[in-house]
Amino acid sequence: RDEMGEIAQLDEEVTKAPPGLEALSATAKLARQPAFMDDNHIEVLIDGVNTFNAMLEGIARAKKYVLFQSYIIRADEIGERFADALIKKALEGVSVRVLYDGVGTTLHRKYLKKLRKAGVQICRFNSTKFSTFNIQINFRNHRKLLVIDGSTAFLGGLNVGDDYLGKYPKVGPWRDTHCRIEGPAATTAQLSFVKDWFWAADEMIQLDWHIDPVENGEKALVLHTGPADKGETALLAHIAMVNAAEKRVWIANPYVVPPEGLANALELAVLRGVDVRILVPKKNDNLFVQFASETYAEDLLEIGVKYYRYSKGSSWWISKLC
Repeated sequence: RDEMGEIAQLDEEVTKAPPGLEALSATAKLARQPAFMDDNHIEVLIDGVNTFNAMLEGIARAKKYVLFQSYIIRADEIGERFADALIKKALEGVSVRVLYDGVGTTLHRKYLKKLRKAGVQICRFNSTKFSTFNIQINFRNHRKLLVIDGSTAFLGGLNVGDDYLGKYPKVGPWRDTHCRIEGPAATTAQLSFVKDWFWAADEMIQLDWHIDPVENGEKALVLHTGPADKGETALLAHIAMVNAAEKRVWIANPYVVPPEGLANALELAVLRGVDVRILVPKKNDNLFVQFASETYAEDLLEIGVKYYRYSKGSSWWISKLC
């Protein structure tokens, strides 16, 4: 009960939305989440080497707890580096929790055993929680999230595996984007983990929710969405951002099959003179979606959207930038 009260007080940290983004702020409130928060530092991390190094450095600095979540965790070279870092912190007395998706990740017992032996609490997100007969293969958890002591959060498109470092010859270079957030907005990312952990482990975690502001920081909004939302939170948020654009809307996404509402918002943006561009990989990891994207590309080009293909090697990526 005390923990729920602490979480509820996050609303006290919410600040006024930047001009033009009031609808986006309202979308967060619709999803019963904190909206914009002041005094944060945000750093964009490009590709696997920069991202993984920053995440491992963050884990090494943890003093109280580490919350680590990924759709895919591979027991390869980089996966072992993460395991070693998490084990080291757990042995130092830091609380460490790991959450992975039951479909996206397949970890062998040896990997799991050494984590648990060191005191790492590890749990699988499974859509069949309540009934083995109610299999929802599409009800997956694709979040890639790391929270350090409640004050620093890493989130974006990178799972944990050597393929995200370009070490799979058949895949080639992997272009992706992550970010690091320091400040009060990191608690919203933390809230996302708490909800997912409660679903998977039926445990409410005791954490820090009052985070000091960053000097000369900036506004940030962390919006977590999923299939359990009562409304179309993610769609509404994207439409709100496109509608608010005055100069440009640049989107990087490997899966461009926009719902009608978002396609209409992009068309309106073009009509009012906004520079709308979409960047997709030349090679996609899902042929069905690639074919569907090609079909939509024709429609988007007709309404004036500029459409580009990223062709550095056989690059794939899963970050969604807008």
